[in-house]
Amino acid sequence: KRLEACRKMTNPTRYHFTFQHFTIAASIILFVMAGSLWFLKQNRESTTEYIGFTADKALMYMLPDSSKVWMGTSSNIRYAKNFESQREVWLEGEALFDVTKGKKQHFIVHIPKAFIEVKGTSFQVKKNKYNKNEITLFEGKVEFNVESTNKRVAMQPLEKITHDPETADITLEKVEHVNWENGRYLFTDITLDKLIEIINDRYDSQITL
Repeated sequence: KRLEACRKMTNPTRYHFTFQHFTIAASIILFVMAGSLWFLKQNRESTTEYIGFTADKALMYMLPDSSKVWMGTSSNIRYAKNFESQREVWLEGEALFDVTKGKKQHFIVHIPKAFIEVKGTSFQVKKNKYNKNEITLFEGKVEFNVESTNKRVAMQPLEKITHDPETADITLEKVEHVNWENGRYLFTDITLDKLIEIINDRYDSQITL
């Protein structure tokens, strides 16, 4: 009996792991890691304090990094109190952004089912009469991202993207005759009827020629 006990001590039980066992173990580890990351993200978001502002009229709003936001009536923006280290803005409505350059953190604007990553620029976000998002880039460089498809489009100055949040379809086109500088629209070689069309669209007016 003593000899048998010694043999058991010197020859421990061997376990044979198959590829199936390895796959199951790896799946469990990945599931636990994903759950932990999700919990940490939810916990971080729940503890982050935000500042919100709704424009009761068309006005210019200054963000903590000196970026300027020309907001349309009833538009709303929200951003974290630690904005300097997390330059993200959530927008509902219409706004034109003039983003401060020379910052380490990229500037990100979240809109329904998409977001815009900015590298110091001037661009406009609005909804047209068909309830589609329109992003017009006047200066600099932005990257438009569709969340559902992970599609990314790098925009160049004087280009406009039209995005349908329901179908995730996007179209890219050139912008003519209109630009933006220091809080003002600039129009070049534009007909009067086209100018009135832009004014009516921008201010929801009913001017006729």
